[in-house]
Amino acid sequence: MKLKKGFVSQKVAGRWLLVAVGNNDFTGFMHGNDTTAFIAELLQKDTTVDEMVDAMYEQYDADKETLRADLERVLDQLRSIGAIEE
Repeated sequence: MKLKKGFVSQKVAGRWLLVAVGNNDFTGFMHGNDTTAFIAELLQKDTTVDEMVDAMYEQYDADKETLRADLERVLDQLRSIGAIEE
């Protein structure tokens, strides 16, 4: 899975933003924290949930079960606006 074309991820004033540009059904933006920004960076290339959990495990001081739950929550939000290519 990866972030679809037409969605731009960027950190602005200390907050992560995902902005829909181009031809998308979703025409707004999403904002999040540093963890959400890290996930968006991982989604710049084709990756799997397991690969993302492993990368998060190297980055954050948390167990894989907690990281997977946090990741799935963010992925569900991104799916709900059509931002993920699976």
